[in-house]
Parts: sequence; structure tokens; C-alpha cells
Amino acid sequence: MTKRCSKCESEWPANLDHYYKDQSKKDNLSSSCKRCHSAYDKNRPITVNMRNIRRKAKRKYKRTDKGKEAEKRYVSTPKGIDKVKKASRKHALKKLYGLSLSEFELMKKKQKGKCMVCGVRPVLNLCVDHNHKTGKVRGLLCHPCNLALGRLEKYFDSFKKYLRRYR
Repeated sequence: MTKRCSKCESEWPANLDHYYKDQSKKDNLSSSCKRCHSAYDKNRPITVNMRNIRRKAKRKYKRTDKGKEAEKRYVSTPKGIDKVKKASRKHALKKLYGLSLSEFELMKKKQKGKCMVCGVRPVLNLCVDHNHKTGKVRGLLCHPCNLALGRLEKYFDSFKKYLRRYR
């Protein structure tokens, strides 16, 4: 037995492989095929209410054993690892420096991805340089320059005395 999709007018076998359940219909199958239904879903604007409903459902699912297992499998994939790293970086930037990820990327773009001190483009991410007393962000530095500047700030007077003594 076949059924014609109301959207694309293709003929598909009348079963749950090709149509979603719809108890309001005589045959208990939706009028549009799964392919058309998902295409419609992707193009449909999401309302705030719908977004909240989806978030709640996702949270509820993640608390179940099945959801926890799925999360573990996803996090071990390359895509999942990248997503976790990005979320972690985003959270750390906001918590430690009050910067959003987009503000960090803008600073990086302004500096052309280079350290403000030595001008080298590091292999890994640039570090956020900030004043430890005021918390004000000064710029982005490579890891070695960030460490050196931290030491210099902490022991500035000692460095000055040392350099004066051995000129």
C-alpha cells in the first residue's frame, strides 16, 4: 500500500519509515513525507516559546541514562571535542576577563593574530593579558611573553635593582 505526499506528491510506502505518526488522520500517518517534513522544519522560523520547549526537552533527555550515554559518545568525536573546547574557552573568557568569544576574536583580528609584545603568531591560542589589580584587559600575548610579563610585573623592583647593580 502506498501513499502520496501532500508536499512533493511522491508516492511512498504507507509506513513509519516514510511518514510520521498523526493520530488525527484516518491512516494514523502524516500527510507529508518525512523528507518534506524535515525540510519544512529546517526553514521554519523558531519562536522563543518553541526554543524554550526544545531546551527543556533537551535538558530532560540529557538527565536520562540514554541521554548521558549519547553525550559521552558525542563528546568523544572530533566535532564533539571541538564543541566542548569552544564552550570551555567561551566560559573561561567570560568568567576571568569579562570578554565574549566574539570580542576575543575581534581583538585577535585587530592584532592580526600576533602577540602584542614580540609580534610572533603563536601555534596555539593567544593569552589574554590583563592588569591583575584592576582586571582591565590590555591585549593578547603569546604564552612566553605572557609569562615573562607576569614575572616582570611581580618582581619589577628586584629586576631594576639587579640591572643597576650590574651595569
